Amino acid sequence: MQAVDLDAARHLDSTSTLIGPENSFNLPKIAEGSPDPSQAYFLGHSLGLMPRQSGQRLNDAISSWRERGIRGHFEGQSPWYRIDEEAIPGLKLLTGGTEREVVLMNSLSVNLHVMMQAFYRPEGDRKLVIMEGGAFPSDRYGVQTHLRVRDLSPQECIVEVSPRSGEHTLRTEDILAAIENHGEKTALVFFGAVQFVSGQVLDIEKITAAAQAKGCKVGFDLAHASGNIPLKLHDWGTDFAIGCGYKYLNGGAGDGGHAWIHERHVMNPELVHLGAWWGNDPDTRFKMQHEFEPVLRASRFALSNPPLFSAAAALGGLDVFVESARNNGGSLDALWQRREDLWQFLHATVSAIHEKMPTVFEIITPADPKEHGAMLSLFVQGKAVEIEKALCDEGFIVDARGDSVVRISVVPLWVSAEQIHHFGKRLHEILAATAL
Repeated sequence: MQAVDLDAARHLDSTSTLIGPENSFNLPKIAEGSPDPSQAYFLGHSLGLMPRQSGQRLNDAISSWRERGIRGHFEGQSPWYRIDEEAIPGLKLLTGGTEREVVLMNSLSVNLHVMMQAFYRPEGDRKLVIMEGGAFPSDRYGVQTHLRVRDLSPQECIVEVSPRSGEHTLRTEDILAAIENHGEKTALVFFGAVQFVSGQVLDIEKITAAAQAKGCKVGFDLAHASGNIPLKLHDWGTDFAIGCGYKYLNGGAGDGGHAWIHERHVMNPELVHLGAWWGNDPDTRFKMQHEFEPVLRASRFALSNPPLFSAAAALGGLDVFVESARNNGGSLDALWQRREDLWQFLHATVSAIHEKMPTVFEIITPADPKEHGAMLSLFVQGKAVEIEKALCDEGFIVDARGDSVVRISVVPLWVSAEQIHHFGKRLHEILAATAL
């Protein structure tokens, strides 16, 4: 086990090869007397912090509205008419997609319905949806209500895959078995790329290949994946993916969503999908013609022009990743490596505590680097809310899911190993107290 003392933490921080982004955020007042370097915000999986660039982006949008009025659509630093296109470099970088495959649009749940309309095409006996039994509620509600709108029964049409009894994470073999057993009658396979409670990263490539071999369309929810793990969606051949901007992308509470759709679909002029005027070719959009003329890129799925201030905040978050790549050899590899180094330090810190009190809690996030992102989750039977409050009162911002899971994320954009060390000391004291 690696050393987890203060000297080891400071050494890890001093040897990081990541350049730049750690100074790009406004750190909130976490507790009385903040800022204190020993306190930390470990909640990037729920709401990311505010990038410094976002303030400037929002101020520019306000100024343009105030000073230009309608002319702001075509004048200024970021003309509103094509402001969504400014998100393309960042989204392309984060999804592993092409310029044609990414779009900033709508919200995550709206995008789920838009994508299901296009890619869930029940026909004859092929009408099942294979998804996770413990999917994020919004995804469950979206799929359930979408089926009902089509006069289909969720109870009959949804095949759920869940962890085995006594386990906390999904087994890839169980997902593949469900596809093998039900694939001939399945229209859509849809999973969260990163499980929101355990932090488990699913094998997108294997699931995609298995689903498509059975003739199924396949999509993923990137809410906990975008900005958290490296993605190669184009290479993996997935049909579509949807995401939000307020977690690891740091776009602010309720920030708009994004979508990724493979080129083979966006370039297909015969593809039938919901559309509105912002999905129309921008070169003919203002001709006010009678027939919808979709642009042959992911933005064909866009419905309305993006809300100005939401788009500005989203771009501020994406700027950080584009800048990080620019400062680190043109890729996000240094960012992903820093995230993994911090996660392993957190895992070692928590594992050292676990050795002293093995019956008090359990680490439920997989240790394999391919199976986790920035989040590490602890199973603490019935005590999660109590532990969350005790940690937050001390300035270590984590959250509880239900009454038994505590989630901690080491976002490399602002978390340090030294903060993790101080967090570990306090966590040990709190767990010891709750065990009494």
